[in-house]
Amino acid sequence: MNPPPLLAAGGQPVTVVHVTAEYFPYARTGGLAEAVSGLAAFQQAAGLNVAVILPLYRTVRDIDPDLEPVGPPFLVPVGPRKEEARIFRVAGQVSGPQVYFVEHRDFFNRPGIYGENAVDYPDNFRRFAFFALASLTALPRLVSGPLLLHAHDWHTALLPVYLRTTFASERFAQTASTVLSVHNPGYQGHFPPAAVPEIGLPWSVYNWRQLEWYGKLNFLKGGLVFADFVTTVSPTQARELGTPGGGFGLHDVFLELGDRLVGVLNGIDSHVWNPANDPLITATYSAENLEGKKRCKAALQ
Repeated sequence: MNPPPLLAAGGQPVTVVHVTAEYFPYARTGGLAEAVSGLAAFQQAAGLNVAVILPLYRTVRDIDPDLEPVGPPFLVPVGPRKEEARIFRVAGQVSGPQVYFVEHRDFFNRPGIYGENAVDYPDNFRRFAFFALASLTALPRLVSGPLLLHAHDWHTALLPVYLRTTFASERFAQTASTVLSVHNPGYQGHFPPAAVPEIGLPWSVYNWRQLEWYGKLNFLKGGLVFADFVTTVSPTQARELGTPGGGFGLHDVFLELGDRLVGVLNGIDSHVWNPANDPLITATYSAENLEGKKRCKAALQ
């Protein structure tokens, strides 16, 4: 049997933990959900230990109502408040990466993921700060051994920030590595400075080199600064992020990353998107026989 493809310096297998606001099929608003689920599935197929953590939205129970708790509830300090969290997972899951859900009924049991009627929820800064803090708090009970924590977009960009500040003295944090993937750089999580103590961050990180951005708190900027490594969806995108037009105001931060920023071209699941056996198209076809492609084009026209 081949050894796991990712090992720590001591020879122990590394567990990759994706912390994400969206994950197909449980919660999606765009391509982020498919990108994360596809990456997690293919990493596991390659022999990696993989887990996923996302909020327990109302849509999760609509998709899979058979959830089981993982341990008792626990309290998560979020600034001056303590919020109760609980971890769930799909009962009897036998294939695919293990998916865990963070429950907080007030924060996540809502009609929308980020807002309703094209208006963001006003407490999104607190909702996703809580999600990052709860995920880190729960990690020791969910996985063991060396960790690679993979955050996605601004919603989880505080994960590496909290790891290196609030959780810096925790044993797992001292050996964990972090990756932040930027899927949609135009969305960065801008909030008023008053949110800094409300989410339990010290004022010392609210400065122009870390989380301050033109008088606002910028979640994505903080994640870029504190993460060990940053990826984006293509080599072209990685180059564009370092330009005034492509960096959406963070181009200097992206440039400072240097070789810590790499673009990895997004792909597709060739099993799901295979025209040779796709039941949803007019006619099937393959590279060897393109006749069906002509019929598909004619039907579309």
